[in-house]
Amino acid sequence: MNLSLLLLICAAYGVHTNPLEGQDPESQYRLKVKVVHVTNPEEFLRGGGQVKLGLRLHGPFVYNVKITKTKVAANPNGTATFETKKSYDFNPQESIAKEDQALFTVPNVPYFNLVNSNEDPKLIEDLVRESNSSPFVLKTVQELLWGYEDPLLQLMSEKGLRKGSTFGIFAEDEEVQGMTLTVSSSSKMQSGHYDTIDVYNGNTRFNTWGNALCDQIKGTDLLDSDVRIHPLEKGFGYDSFFYLSSRFCRPLKFSYKANETDSEGTIQYLRYKPDDEFFGSVKNYPENKCFCSATDDCPLLGTADISKCKPGLVLSRPYFKLADETIRKQFSSGFEAHDDNEDILELEAGTGKISTFQLTLQWNVQMKKVQALNHTVNFTSVLLPMLHSSDFIQTSPSSNQGNEEEYQVIDDDAPQAMELAAPDGAKKVVKKIIEKKIEKKLLGKKRKHKSSASTFNNQWTIIVAILSALTTSQLLL
Repeated sequence: MNLSLLLLICAAYGVHTNPLEGQDPESQYRLKVKVVHVTNPEEFLRGGGQVKLGLRLHGPFVYNVKITKTKVAANPNGTATFETKKSYDFNPQESIAKEDQALFTVPNVPYFNLVNSNEDPKLIEDLVRESNSSPFVLKTVQELLWGYEDPLLQLMSEKGLRKGSTFGIFAEDEEVQGMTLTVSSSSKMQSGHYDTIDVYNGNTRFNTWGNALCDQIKGTDLLDSDVRIHPLEKGFGYDSFFYLSSRFCRPLKFSYKANETDSEGTIQYLRYKPDDEFFGSVKNYPENKCFCSATDDCPLLGTADISKCKPGLVLSRPYFKLADETIRKQFSSGFEAHDDNEDILELEAGTGKISTFQLTLQWNVQMKKVQALNHTVNFTSVLLPMLHSSDFIQTSPSSNQGNEEEYQVIDDDAPQAMELAAPDGAKKVVKKIIEKKIEKKLLGKKRKHKSSASTFNNQWTIIVAILSALTTSQLLL
């Protein structure tokens, strides 16, 4: 049994094999959303490109996020398979209003997705007219994120043109997703490794972009607190690694920038930032060509067309930061950066634990004039911003960092008791864990904090049960 795989399985069930590292009560994962409200939709549509779009940002609307793993199993090839589900609980204390009350004027994504499609122009005109759809709609944050019944989609569903009649930007986030995660085998790099996703929802590739290079599944889920970016020797980490998200069906590269130390000089952090490649133009990054929606329709600098993954949507940095200048010129002066959206990833150098993670993205819809469609005669080609989403994680420092370490006191007989209680086939593994995880860090260090031995005993009882099940080749949890 691969020790790293065992530790992953235990972590997936909330069992921490290191008695010093319980689930950190100070850790937090938040999704923060700000909605882009259109202030002059009618004037803009009548203006024929002569009127700039008026935009105002409203937020934040904050959600507490919890990730749950089920059906965890060990595979013979050194991987773990599990299903993961995210749950989003609205946090009214940190939000400016209730998610189901405030109404905002936003682009109608199903409408623009149909208008920009290659469907027959007459069919598009008929569907738009019959469903009484328009370019902009009034929606709450709850509807915009998690889904609402759309009349256009409902009509298309009734005519057998598509399945489903609801739309929500993050509606799929709460669906159960199956993953196979490699612990260390294929992801080794020099003396370190990081947990990587090999299989996603039963597939070894996305099957989204129609290209083997762009469809490859590589990287890890940085939003998962169980993931570790294991450090290399001498406290230095990777030059780069990839964040893999189902929201945009492609990896986002993070590159190493600097080493930093906390204010007390005890904990060292490795700082990473997203690469420019994700939002790079095909001119500067030819490898991005396979992400273009069409051969002659590649996104402008500073944008990423994800319409093949999320129909109708285009990503950018907030306020089109570092994007092609022609994009920002199409909006009124009110839509300008007034907050610091620093995307960052900080890892504890000694543990690989994610200390801080923040990634803020702007979600946009492509609006363009279609010559064959009469109702788009006054349209102008512009990216319409919809919202800013910020995934934010912050955890408290590990208690076993630095030279002046403080450790919990446990019953000195507990490790031996757990070893004796283990089934014969698992005694060696339990002993190995005890030696590696406890002896060096507990028996040879200055003891300052006390806790009851019962918590430790309970954790090891669960571990022993897992090991016992593994000896019979079954994971009975």
